[in-house]
Amino acid sequence: MEFMEIFKKWAPEYDATVNGENEEYRDVFINYSEMLNELASTAEGRVLEIGAGTGNLTLMLKDKGREVSAIDPSDDMRAIAHETKNLDVQYGHFFDIPFDQPFDYIVTSFAFHHVKPEEKSDAIKTMMHSLTDDGKLLILDTMFESEKYKQDLIKYYNNQEFYNLTEDLQTEYYTYIENLKDIVNDLGLNLDMVQKNKFAWLATISK
Repeated sequence: MEFMEIFKKWAPEYDATVNGENEEYRDVFINYSEMLNELASTAEGRVLEIGAGTGNLTLMLKDKGREVSAIDPSDDMRAIAHETKNLDVQYGHFFDIPFDQPFDYIVTSFAFHHVKPEEKSDAIKTMMHSLTDDGKLLILDTMFESEKYKQDLIKYYNNQEFYNLTEDLQTEYYTYIENLKDIVNDLGLNLDMVQKNKFAWLATISK
C-alpha cells in the first residue's frame, strides 16, 4: 500500500507507457499485448485478476468470454478502467481478495513487485487458497535472474539517462528467480518459468 502515491502518478500515463509511447520504459513492456494475450488465452473458467490497473488484461479476458472478476487498490486506476473501458474493477489486492468462491485461475500482470520480499510467500499462499484444487496462478512481472543482472541493467539504463526507470528498479520489490523458486518449493507447489523479454517473466504456479 506504500505505492498508492505512485499509482496516482502512473494512472494517467500508464496505457501510453505500456503501449511503447514512453521511450524510457519501452524495453520493459516489449511484447506487452502479446504477453497479456497469452495470459488471457491460458486462463480459463472462473478467473480473478489482481492488480487490474487500467483494465487492459481485464478487457482481453472478457473479450475471450472468460468469467472474470478484477480487483485493484488504486482509486485512480479503477476510475480509468471504468471511464475508458467501461470495466467494473473492485477494490482489493494480494492480501484482500473480496470473494469466497474459489477461482480456476488467478492472474496478475506487472503488479507483484509491489509486494515486499518478506511478504511474497504469504501473498502466494493467500492466492493459492483462493484457487480450486487444480487451479493455477499466473504471475507476469519484472523479475531478475540475479543481483548482478539487475545492477547491470541499472548501469546500462543510467548511461541512457533513463533515471525514472533506474529509480524504479532500485525502489520497488522485484522478485529474484531463485527466491521465487525457494518460496514455491517451501510451499510444496509446482513452478514453471518462461522469460518474455529482458525484464518480464511469466511464472505459472500450481498445486
